[in-house]
Amino acid sequence: MYHTGYGREENIQLARKWYEAAIEGGYTEAVCRLGLTYYEDEDPESKETAFRYFEKASELSDPQGWYYLGLCYMDGTGVAMDRSRAVEAMTKSRDLGYAPAKDMLRYWESNEFQN
Repeated sequence: MYHTGYGREENIQLARKWYEAAIEGGYTEAVCRLGLTYYEDEDPESKETAFRYFEKASELSDPQGWYYLGLCYMDGTGVAMDRSRAVEAMTKSRDLGYAPAKDMLRYWESNEFQN
Protein backbone atom coordinates (compact mmCIF):
# COMPACT_ATOMS: atom_id res chain seq x y z
CA MET A 1 0.00 0.00 0.00
CA TYR A 2 2.87 2.37 0.70
CA HIS A 3 4.33 1.56 -2.72
CA THR A 4 1.22 2.42 -4.71
CA GLY A 5 -0.49 4.84 -2.34
CA TYR A 6 -3.54 2.58 -2.32
CA GLY A 7 -5.52 3.29 0.84
CA ARG A 8 -2.82 5.52 2.31
CA GLU A 9 -0.27 8.10 1.31
CA GLU A 10 2.48 6.76 -0.95
CA ASN A 11 5.79 6.43 0.88
CA ILE A 12 8.51 4.61 -1.07
CA GLN A 13 10.94 4.51 1.84
CA LEU A 14 8.39 2.74 4.04
CA ALA A 15 7.43 0.46 1.16
CA ARG A 16 11.07 -0.55 0.76
CA LYS A 17 11.35 -1.20 4.49
CA TRP A 18 8.30 -3.48 4.43
CA TYR A 19 9.46 -5.29 1.29
CA GLU A 20 12.84 -5.92 2.94
CA ALA A 21 11.08 -7.29 6.03
CA ALA A 22 8.96 -9.53 3.81
CA ILE A 23 12.09 -10.83 2.06
CA GLU A 24 13.70 -11.59 5.42
CA GLY A 25 10.51 -13.46 6.32
CA GLY A 26 10.85 -15.64 3.23
CA TYR A 27 8.30 -13.95 0.97
CA THR A 28 10.22 -14.22 -2.28
CA GLU A 29 7.74 -12.21 -4.39
CA ALA A 30 8.81 -9.14 -2.42
CA VAL A 31 12.22 -9.25 -4.16
CA CYS A 32 10.73 -8.23 -7.49
CA ARG A 33 8.40 -5.72 -5.85
CA LEU A 34 11.34 -4.10 -4.08
CA GLY A 35 13.08 -3.94 -7.43
CA LEU A 36 10.06 -2.15 -8.87
CA THR A 37 10.43 0.66 -6.34
CA TYR A 38 13.89 1.31 -7.79
CA TYR A 39 12.83 0.71 -11.41
CA GLU A 40 10.18 3.42 -11.06
CA ASP A 41 12.65 5.86 -9.44
CA GLU A 42 13.99 8.66 -11.64
CA ASP A 43 17.54 8.39 -10.25
CA PRO A 44 19.79 6.61 -12.81
CA GLU A 45 21.65 4.80 -10.01
CA SER A 46 18.35 3.29 -8.88
CA LYS A 47 18.04 1.53 -12.23
CA GLU A 48 21.14 -0.56 -11.48
CA THR A 49 19.70 -1.47 -8.09
CA ALA A 50 16.43 -2.46 -9.75
CA PHE A 51 18.29 -4.67 -12.21
CA ARG A 52 20.08 -6.46 -9.35
CA TYR A 53 16.77 -7.15 -7.60
CA PHE A 54 15.23 -8.46 -10.82
CA GLU A 55 18.25 -10.74 -11.27
CA LYS A 56 17.74 -12.05 -7.75
CA ALA A 57 14.00 -12.52 -8.35
CA SER A 58 14.72 -14.45 -11.55
CA GLU A 59 17.15 -16.69 -9.63
CA LEU A 60 14.17 -17.48 -7.37
CA SER A 61 12.13 -18.45 -10.48
CA ASP A 62 9.83 -15.44 -10.14
CA PRO A 63 8.16 -14.99 -13.55
CA GLN A 64 7.64 -11.28 -12.95
CA GLY A 65 11.33 -10.96 -12.06
CA TRP A 66 12.20 -12.55 -15.42
CA TYR A 67 9.77 -10.16 -17.13
CA TYR A 68 11.38 -7.03 -15.71
CA LEU A 69 14.84 -8.44 -16.29
CA GLY A 70 13.86 -8.77 -19.95
CA LEU A 71 12.65 -5.17 -20.07
CA CYS A 72 15.91 -3.99 -18.52
CA TYR A 73 17.97 -5.84 -21.11
CA MET A 74 15.78 -4.59 -23.95
CA ASP A 75 15.95 -0.94 -22.90
CA GLY A 76 19.42 -0.92 -21.34
CA THR A 77 17.93 -0.01 -17.96
CA GLY A 78 20.55 -0.56 -15.27
CA VAL A 79 22.53 -2.85 -17.58
CA ALA A 80 23.98 -2.77 -21.08
CA MET A 81 21.32 -3.33 -23.73
CA ASP A 82 21.30 -6.93 -24.91
CA ARG A 83 18.35 -7.94 -27.04
CA SER A 84 19.14 -11.64 -27.09
CA ARG A 85 19.21 -11.73 -23.27
CA ALA A 86 16.00 -9.69 -23.25
CA VAL A 87 14.23 -12.26 -25.39
CA GLU A 88 15.69 -15.11 -23.32
CA ALA A 89 14.48 -13.55 -20.05
CA MET A 90 11.06 -12.72 -21.46
CA THR A 91 10.73 -16.26 -22.82
CA LYS A 92 11.49 -17.68 -19.36
CA SER A 93 8.86 -15.39 -17.89
CA ARG A 94 6.32 -16.58 -20.46
CA ASP A 95 7.25 -20.22 -19.88
CA LEU A 96 6.64 -19.71 -16.16
CA GLY A 97 3.12 -18.58 -16.99
CA TYR A 98 3.37 -14.79 -16.80
CA ALA A 99 0.82 -13.69 -19.42
CA PRO A 100 2.22 -10.16 -20.01
CA ALA A 101 5.48 -11.77 -21.15
CA LYS A 102 3.64 -13.58 -23.94
CA ASP A 103 2.19 -10.27 -25.11
CA MET A 104 5.54 -8.51 -24.90
CA LEU A 105 7.26 -11.21 -26.97
CA ARG A 106 4.55 -10.87 -29.61
CA TYR A 107 5.03 -7.11 -29.60
CA TRP A 108 8.80 -7.42 -30.00
CA GLU A 109 8.38 -9.93 -32.82
CA SER A 110 5.98 -7.65 -34.70
CA ASN A 111 8.23 -4.58 -34.42
CA GLU A 112 11.83 -3.63 -34.97
CA PHE A 113 12.78 -5.09 -31.60
CA GLN A 114 13.66 -8.45 -33.14
CA ASN A 115 17.10 -9.95 -32.49
